[in-house]
Amino acid sequence: MNGLGVNGSSPNTGGSNSYIEPCDVTVSETLRKMEVLTAFSTMLLFYQVLFGTYRRRYASESLVHRLLWLSSTMSYGVVAFTLGLMNTSRSYHDLLGFWAAYLLVLIGGADTVSAFELDDIEKRKANFLYFCAKSLLAAQIIVNYPVSGKLQIGPWVLCVLAFTRIRELGAAHLNVSRSFGLGKQSKLVADYMRDIEPHLSADAEAEPTSMTGYKYIFYGEKHAAGARIGQPLPLYLVTIDQVWQALHGLGDRIRDTCLSFALFKMIKRSLAGFDMAEKDESKTWRLVRDGLLSKEDGERAFRVVEVELEFLFEYFYTKYSLLHSREFICIRIPVSLSVIVSCLLCIIWLGNYEPTADHCASYPYGANGINVDAVETRVILGVLAFLEVIQLINLATTNWFKMLLVSIYVKHDSILQSSSNSRIAVRIRMFIQMMCLRLIKIIEAVNHSFRVLSLWRPWMRTLRQYSLLESHRYGRHRSIGGRLLGLLLRGLIDKPRQGLKPAKFVPLCPEIKRAVVDRLRGSWPHLRRGEFSLLQNSDRHELSWACVNLETCIHTILVWHAATTLCEPPPPVRPWWRAVCPGEQRLLKRKAYAEGAFHGTHQLVATQLSKYCAYLVAFAPELLPGNPYLTGTIFDDAVKDAGVRLGKCRTLRRRHERARALAGECREEAAAASGSVICLGSILANQLEMMEEGRKWKILADFWTELILLVAPSGQPWAHVKHLTSGGEFITHLWALLYHSGISNDNSNCLSEY
Repeated sequence: MNGLGVNGSSPNTGGSNSYIEPCDVTVSETLRKMEVLTAFSTMLLFYQVLFGTYRRRYASESLVHRLLWLSSTMSYGVVAFTLGLMNTSRSYHDLLGFWAAYLLVLIGGADTVSAFELDDIEKRKANFLYFCAKSLLAAQIIVNYPVSGKLQIGPWVLCVLAFTRIRELGAAHLNVSRSFGLGKQSKLVADYMRDIEPHLSADAEAEPTSMTGYKYIFYGEKHAAGARIGQPLPLYLVTIDQVWQALHGLGDRIRDTCLSFALFKMIKRSLAGFDMAEKDESKTWRLVRDGLLSKEDGERAFRVVEVELEFLFEYFYTKYSLLHSREFICIRIPVSLSVIVSCLLCIIWLGNYEPTADHCASYPYGANGINVDAVETRVILGVLAFLEVIQLINLATTNWFKMLLVSIYVKHDSILQSSSNSRIAVRIRMFIQMMCLRLIKIIEAVNHSFRVLSLWRPWMRTLRQYSLLESHRYGRHRSIGGRLLGLLLRGLIDKPRQGLKPAKFVPLCPEIKRAVVDRLRGSWPHLRRGEFSLLQNSDRHELSWACVNLETCIHTILVWHAATTLCEPPPPVRPWWRAVCPGEQRLLKRKAYAEGAFHGTHQLVATQLSKYCAYLVAFAPELLPGNPYLTGTIFDDAVKDAGVRLGKCRTLRRRHERARALAGECREEAAAASGSVICLGSILANQLEMMEEGRKWKILADFWTELILLVAPSGQPWAHVKHLTSGGEFITHLWALLYHSGISNDNSNCLSEY
């Protein structure tokens, strides 16, 4: 067997290839399959690197999200099948070692996708055993198909990269595991906030506009265990007030990003099950009221929370939180640079590739004498080098790297101010500070360019909309084929539920955020099931039955949602072939607004929040108070009841008219407040219709803003983390904002009334 020669000579493609024996058709087909599968694996990795973080920006129904799920799911299966095919191949192939080592890199995945869902995090042991098995298989292939000359370096460099990737993946899973990394980090923060932070500054002296008196941990929580009452904090423990003082001249946006990072470490405690020790302190509420909500529109508060949830998403679903520790940076950068250089060299050396005598005769060359194997291997190595460059750029421009630079800058600033240093040490520390400051400004400029070009969007910034009256008939009549398929797949897929029509999307408008912020300023801590808003509008005695007499918060949401829908003008009657396009809908809305039929901000806030809360009941009950199964049962009962009472009404206008007529038939049910959702909603709508139009929509807008603030902290914290991967939810942002106000699910009024 001759080794691979790299001597600059081109292979003989004429008719005198006497040193190569022809191979049979089966072997040629096997080689073709291996090439196709290896190229397909490259496409999977390429897609994960480029679109891994786009999960937060698109809904789970989007093509981007589904393709990402497909690439993440298929990676392991494709690698296992291809390695098995290589190991059982009856032909000799010089470049199989390259392909086998490259497939190992795919197991480690991209930096942007360490876990597609939360359950993947707890599979680290299974992933490790899988990698060990495939590593042995790949090593056997590399040994059985050796290459000689300069190309020997290629497969082994790829093996080093694969081992680094798998180590990073396992460490990333361990770092966020509930039983280890998350619990350990959150315990240190919780103990510090309970035992140390209250003694560092007086509650009344805290100033949220300058963060004076807020000793929240920014970096170095592992050093918090060494903090003692009455003694200075450890030098390597950086707090948010130190950061704001050190970055005074860099602008508000970079300091707000640092605040988001500190708040991200605070909110992790709720996921680990630790109490919020500072919830009863007045400075906790003042941080939100006088700090984040200091501007009228509240945009700063939502911007800070957006970045905080971006940190939370990247902490659980990417490798960024791990790779920006000093230990992994010192390993990752040299390995990545070595891989890039090695790939480029191998691409050059493969230009002189010659197959050995044991290689197949008919397969390596195309019609023009082109070596298909060498071309594909060069393309794969080029793509791998390109992806390594992209991932290094991503790592260098993330907020995580920016926070690491800020921590280094602040730590050196503290050391320079607190201890005596030699002249050389002072110059070294000042040089490090200068370099960190320049890099921070460069990264901030790059991020600002992405924001200006609308390339940076931390979540969808939309509200999903659901209407019970419009969608209760959806899925009611299933075809015979659909029913048979459901019977065959029972136990494998979820049973289809009636009324779950896919939700629509509307942009999250500034009016809704401003209304929620105003309600939070004015209602806290008097949040009740809409009672406070009714009291402010002097309508508590007339409408309070629809707030306090209903059984659960879910009933309250559905009844008021039905009433709000019935208060809207019924849609015009149109033939079935005359649908209303989105552009015509906008023109009709403008016309209605000009004629006074659309009552501005209040109607917009009321209708969109009503349909959004109905969407949460139907599609995301785990984000609401109470047991998700019970919430689903209440919703299913409401859908069935709507089908019985409105079943004969085909058009939406007729459903409106029929639902309005139900008010006179359900007076007895209203007295006990135990009737159906549609009946109670009809009675409530009739009461609201007796009021002046502007006052009616103001009552509804105030009610919905109060109710969504009430239910926001009552959901399951892990459910919010789960929904971060599917575009994000507006209620998740309210949950985070209320948590930092001192309102969490352990003191939510709605939970106690469920």
